[in-house]
Amino acid sequence: MEAEAINVRFPFSVTNLEFRNKIEEILSLQANPLENRLKGLKPAARTLYDKGIELQNKLQDMVNNSEWEVKSNDLEYTSYTMKDNSHLLYIKSIAIVPATPIEVYTYLQLDQYTKEHDYYYLGGKTIEEYSVNIKTRHWTFSTGMFAARRDFVLLQHTQYNPDGSIHVAFGSIEDPRLPPTMIPVRGNVAVAGYVIRPRSDGKSELVYATAMNMCGSLAGLGKKNVVKEQGKRAYWISRAFAKRFNP
Repeated sequence: MEAEAINVRFPFSVTNLEFRNKIEEILSLQANPLENRLKGLKPAARTLYDKGIELQNKLQDMVNNSEWEVKSNDLEYTSYTMKDNSHLLYIKSIAIVPATPIEVYTYLQLDQYTKEHDYYYLGGKTIEEYSVNIKTRHWTFSTGMFAARRDFVLLQHTQYNPDGSIHVAFGSIEDPRLPPTMIPVRGNVAVAGYVIRPRSDGKSELVYATAMNMCGSLAGLGKKNVVKEQGKRAYWISRAFAKRFNP
């Protein structure tokens, strides 16, 4: 299947094969019934799939929670924070991206571009891909301060919905191939993800939300900077698209 045949713009410097594979992931989710996707999964992958469904439900509950408080209300984005009795940092960011949900999703899957929209990102990789919508990821981040780097081992579950929206949920898992180390400090993501909704003007509403524990020692200023940058995450993604489509 050629990318041009499905009317997707993608002005990034990636190979046609890489682009096509990412697009085919989402088309496969769109076309194949759930029972077909589950049929060939091994027990370990099925366990991850079930956990992914749990993460999707938690992501929706978090995004729609009425306790969010506006942290910053800019013309181009809105950021929110929320508090509870846990040690989690709750952050949400909303912006309009000048691209379709498929284009936004594809961009977010290509780790070589993550630095464009995540100030603290140092590097990452896919550990294992179990199916078109289940994979495990490993990402490393700086803290922006003198504190140790953080890394996260995450399960990613992607859900394509009949209304054209795409939900990408993440949550921390243990993987014996990547045991915790002293440095970087292993952080914990209770749930995080993107909700990418289509708009009638061909753009997308992007909601990014996370509930995470940075773990280890991190000064108050360091946490403040993390909240500030993560709160602009949707905006940075929108700006990256605006620059590439309208250089």
